[in-house]
Amino acid sequence: MNEGPASVSWNPCAGVGNFEVAVGTAQLVRGHYVTRWFGVPEEEITIRAPKVLGDTRDALRVSTPSHLSVPLPAGNSKLVFRSAIRRLRNPPNLPENLGNRSLHCEIFIREGEFLSSVATFDLAPPRAVMDQAWHPVEVDIPSTQGNSLEIVTRWKDSTLASQTGPLVEWANPRIFPAVLKAKPDVILVTIDTLRADAVQHMPSIQSSFSKGEWWTEAISPSSWTLPAYASLFTGLDVAEHTVGRGPFPEVPGKPSARKYFGLKQELPTLAETFRNAGYATCMVHQNPFLEPWTGLDRGFGRYARVQEAPEVAVQEAQKWWEQNQEQPRFLVLHLITPHLPYNKQGNGIDALEGLEWRDFFSVDHTPEERIRFFELSNSNKALLKKQYQEVVSQMDAQLGKFLEPLKSESDLILAFHADHGEEHWDNGSFEHGHSFDDSVVRVPLAIWETGMDEKLVHDGFVGAHWLGGTLLKRAGILSSWNCNLESTDVIRTQGSLYRTTYGGREFDPTSGEDRWLDLEEAASGAGRLADLPPELAAALAALGY
Repeated sequence: MNEGPASVSWNPCAGVGNFEVAVGTAQLVRGHYVTRWFGVPEEEITIRAPKVLGDTRDALRVSTPSHLSVPLPAGNSKLVFRSAIRRLRNPPNLPENLGNRSLHCEIFIREGEFLSSVATFDLAPPRAVMDQAWHPVEVDIPSTQGNSLEIVTRWKDSTLASQTGPLVEWANPRIFPAVLKAKPDVILVTIDTLRADAVQHMPSIQSSFSKGEWWTEAISPSSWTLPAYASLFTGLDVAEHTVGRGPFPEVPGKPSARKYFGLKQELPTLAETFRNAGYATCMVHQNPFLEPWTGLDRGFGRYARVQEAPEVAVQEAQKWWEQNQEQPRFLVLHLITPHLPYNKQGNGIDALEGLEWRDFFSVDHTPEERIRFFELSNSNKALLKKQYQEVVSQMDAQLGKFLEPLKSESDLILAFHADHGEEHWDNGSFEHGHSFDDSVVRVPLAIWETGMDEKLVHDGFVGAHWLGGTLLKRAGILSSWNCNLESTDVIRTQGSLYRTTYGGREFDPTSGEDRWLDLEEAASGAGRLADLPPELAAALAALGY
């Protein structure tokens, strides 16, 4: 156990200093709470799973025992302390007689030599993974005159005060005035695998953006999720950020062993830029290609993967939104509803019944083999298209319940986006990641802001990943971001998940023309190998992965 003085450079809010470590240890970490269903495809979950499958947050990890202190600003205004707390697994060297005992966490206000207890929390020993979930903490702090906030962690049994115990994490500990913020809130609703023409089946989205701006020629930077979101979160083309999968083997037809590449640490992200400007940041997502190993979680104070039902993601996003009203908020809500399989609930006819498409995707195949594999009857093709439209409409209804009430808020920027589209035999093939056909790379894109009173349509080529720079600009955040939707740069869509006939496409906003790229111009993943962070690897190993 280390005795002070020491400090950890977590600045909870403007005007508040760093946490001083008086007793024990504290370090900044990404706290990964994961369940046994984390990383498991939704269709393979055969028993009831929790709604939140994984929940990564910025956190202070403290020892038991420990004592942290942070000065409070002088003044008479009421403050609020907000966090979430969880107890980690018992360390392997913990004596057996201590393993079943509870920890005690307590928050005090110091006034000179006097300590006043304002909140206590007892953490029972974790008997299952669910016992390691985050538990919300919110404490009102009375008017202050140069006082301090003290956080103490120890065994509940006071006779064990000096005994070492399990680690405890405090997520996003923040101290803030109990008044509303001045900067605009920003919400980005982003849909996985949404065709541009699918918006006609989304009356709620059409209503929410009926007096907003639409870009009718938005081009996705890639044909699949991982590189497309890396571009959205960095403002860079795929060839610049190099997130994705490595080169194809010389000979197709074998199980693909191509490595995945995540985001390089030195590349600043959209969420980091919002966070550095004083925003509370959160992403709720539903795709395993967006898990923390990608690096796309950087900058999000909370980064949660939830079940695939759209209402689960909407509810989790709404809960976070309502709990973080004191700061300007940047929320990314990702929904995977339109992604294959469209008939997710298993009701009705399965148009792909008997077609082992998951096994097919696990093999390195050619575009011609894909066309032959998905040569279905006209009736089954029509059924798949209908099922796609139905799940889009169901998702839209859930979004409407969330978005429409928000538009009455005083200062809001609302954006709508898709990472890529989906081919429904538009050019003879099916799904995505295999080509750069219009059905795959043209995506819907819209922005609505408080005060907009008419619809504005832009019809020139824009990069869908330029959206981030525009959100920063309209939020009034000064940033050296790469592009925004006013750019006239050439747009390239590259980086395929499967073998393709072409290396991508290039779109010129100035001339309005596009050209296909040769295979020699293809972009492959070459960034940071997707190694799991030690904390996440340990958490998964504890679950048997």
